[in-house]
Amino acid sequence: AAAARAAMAEAVRRRRPRAQGGDWREAALYERLREANAPLVQQLRVILQSAEARETERAWLKLKANGELDETRLVDAAVGERQVFKKRGAPPQRHGTHQAKPKHLTFLLDASASMARGDALDGRLHRMASTAALLIEALHGFEHKFVYNMSMHSGGTADAPLLEAGRPPAEEGERARVVGALFAHAWSAPSGDNSLQAVRRAVEAAGRADADERIVVLLSDANLGRYDVSPEEIGEALRSNPHVRAYCVFVAEPAAAEWLPPPPPPRP
Repeated sequence: AAAARAAMAEAVRRRRPRAQGGDWREAALYERLREANAPLVQQLRVILQSAEARETERAWLKLKANGELDETRLVDAAVGERQVFKKRGAPPQRHGTHQAKPKHLTFLLDASASMARGDALDGRLHRMASTAALLIEALHGFEHKFVYNMSMHSGGTADAPLLEAGRPPAEEGERARVVGALFAHAWSAPSGDNSLQAVRRAVEAAGRADADERIVVLLSDANLGRYDVSPEEIGEALRSNPHVRAYCVFVAEPAAAEWLPPPPPPRP
């Protein structure tokens, strides 16, 4: 056991300098991640391009069997026609509906100490950095459809900003620094977990956004039970605002999704 721990510590020591190097190392790491993600970026961009407007203006829906009498169909009512009523509602959505407001996306990246420790075993921190690079590259050019922000959570904080909403990284160096900041934070973070607090804060903030749709995604290595975070608490936080769709993605424990209670039926 002691030999195994020593081997793991040595592996961690060797990987740490590469992750925390200067700007040129950050840029080199980001370039490798971007090249590896190229096929996924293209696939995700196709999905983002096809995303349609969710919110629509309420209007009068006619030819209803109940509701308010449609004054334009009085003659039809007089001869016994039943579908002469109207009611307020969202009209049927057509393919390609114009999106008046951008969708608001929030990504909460795990930069906890356990991510740094486990990186030598399964590359979880590098995969988290790869996810950040994938999102940044895929969302580039879709500023008219998506506004996103990205932050880190760890034992030291529930909200360490990486990217502010409406300010995507335009320059290569800015994108590389996001990845560098993720590694640096994880290597210096104290033990602990603030996933629950991160979700609560993000869902509350997203609920105030003037957007077509509001989505929060928590990414975690699923080291939650160790810090007495129950499935019910996470589930309640994810569903705390009916106007926000919140999700949890586990990156290190394959069976972690079974730990959460099943989600409620989709909202109409």
